[in-house]
Amino acid sequence: MEVPHDGTEKLPLRQVNQRCGSSGSQRTDVEEPNAQELVKHLDKARKEGNVIHIDPKDAETRYSVGRKLADGAFGVVYTAIRSFDGRQVAIKFEPRKRACPQLRDEFRTYKVMAGCYGIPNVYYFGLVYLHNVLILDLLGPSLEDLFQACSRRFTAKTVMMIAKQLLQRIQDLHEHSFIYRDIKPGNFLMGRPETETANVVHFVDFGMAKRYRHPKTLQHIPCQEGKSVYGTPSYMSINAHLGQEQSRRDDLEALGNVFIYFLRGHLPWQGIKAATKRQPNEEISNKKRVTTIEELCKGFDMIWNYFQYVRKLDFEATPDYDYLRGLFSDTLRDKAEVDDGIYDWNELKQRHWCPKAGRLNTAETLQEVKISEMEKTQTKRLQTPLEMSHIPKRSLVSSPGQEPRLSKRTSHTRLDKHNKLKDSD
Repeated sequence: MEVPHDGTEKLPLRQVNQRCGSSGSQRTDVEEPNAQELVKHLDKARKEGNVIHIDPKDAETRYSVGRKLADGAFGVVYTAIRSFDGRQVAIKFEPRKRACPQLRDEFRTYKVMAGCYGIPNVYYFGLVYLHNVLILDLLGPSLEDLFQACSRRFTAKTVMMIAKQLLQRIQDLHEHSFIYRDIKPGNFLMGRPETETANVVHFVDFGMAKRYRHPKTLQHIPCQEGKSVYGTPSYMSINAHLGQEQSRRDDLEALGNVFIYFLRGHLPWQGIKAATKRQPNEEISNKKRVTTIEELCKGFDMIWNYFQYVRKLDFEATPDYDYLRGLFSDTLRDKAEVDDGIYDWNELKQRHWCPKAGRLNTAETLQEVKISEMEKTQTKRLQTPLEMSHIPKRSLVSSPGQEPRLSKRTSHTRLDKHNKLKDSD
């Protein structure tokens, strides 16, 4: 059995009044709203300047709806402004009856990681008209977005500085007894432009995170084979491809693939075509196994040393994170560079940065708030706030085979996400 989350009691879900009778018992005759109706409802609220109530009993949960960031089988994500203090947030809606709901597990991970540098704050989790709702800090563009804006190539200096931050975040996660299991550039977001955390890399989307050890006894999960495959094929470790239980070493190997991707602009196994959805994973796995570390890291000695270290780690080994960060610090020093927080995309700001939109003009999809539009929304509110219970009652049916993704730019498949439950020992 998988080690349970600790210190996170089973949380009561806040429900709108229409779902409960006078005795407080839950009604079972309420149909799920269609996902398209939810989007239609929220878009209408945004255009008309309405304020939505996440919890009618709590005045602090009134939000002015912004634009839609993403939608899909997983649900929808909107920007919003909290009415009472103007805080900019992202609101994630997930159908409660989704095959493998993840927002609750994601929330519990955020709760355990609360206060850690580079982890967004969470302000609410609950059930709103049969949708799981998670409200958290609105962040800036992902590293994948910025990579595209920089013509798909980062300088060695930028990669070294990114690597040091990512290694610190993954160490913090591991020290809280979690492994990430979904390493990819699209899950690493910078802070919003013109804020104190603009140059801080944040970890988001903990839907696949898992306890690798008991938080109190520190007993490690056993090494097993034949496990479900979790992760993004381009970046996951070789062991993950082979169905082996993942541990800290697998997160680190996946990070190494991200570093090579940023330095070279591609990975040797990217772009492989296959006849079926299952075959790409097998083809990528085969290509990774026959690609030597020397071939993968040619011209980048620090990455060669990195892979030599992480691939020799035992399943339960505690990595030497200081040594790994030191590889990149030494490279900066050897190149007469300093970790000054000036990244490649900062150089683009003067030519391509749109301060009000909070985006690079050369990137197609960046997570941002249109500040001017949001300010207008705040000043244009109806006297009677709109409640989520007004969404039409219809059956929610996800499209068969539709892949979950948070950005249209994301092309990698999360394997078995809909068809297999969490790993168990």
